[in-house]
Amino acid sequence: MVSRISITDNNAISKFMKKLKFLKEQIRLFVRAKKESACMQRLNLKVKNEFLSHFKERFDRPCSSRLILDMTYPNRLNLDQIDDLERNVTKEEIKRAVWDCGTDKSPGSDGFYVGLIEDIGI
Repeated sequence: MVSRISITDNNAISKFMKKLKFLKEQIRLFVRAKKESACMQRLNLKVKNEFLSHFKERFDRPCSSRLILDMTYPNRLNLDQIDDLERNVTKEEIKRAVWDCGTDKSPGSDGFYVGLIEDIGI
C-alpha cells in the first residue's frame, strides 16, 4: 500500500509541476504583452504629440506665400440687390417659381421633371 501512495504522489507532483510550468509560461506571456502594450501606448502618444506639434507649428505662423487679391471687383451688388437676397421667401413665391418653369424642362438636381411635381400637386 505504501508503494501505491508513492506512485500516486509522484503523479500528483508531476501534474502539479506541469501546471506550475504552464502557469509560469502564461505569466511570462502576460507580462510580455503588458510591456508591449505599454510600449505601444508610449509610441502612440509620441506619434500623437509629433502630429500635434507639426500641425500646430504649421498653422500658428502665417503663410508667407499667401495669395493676396488687392483689387476692386467691377460687378458689385447694389443695396437693393443685397436686401433682395437677404429677405425671407414665401411659399407662394416658391410655388409661382416652380409653376412658371414649364413641364418640359430638364430635370433638377434631384432628377425630377417639373411636370412630375405638378402632377403630384406639391
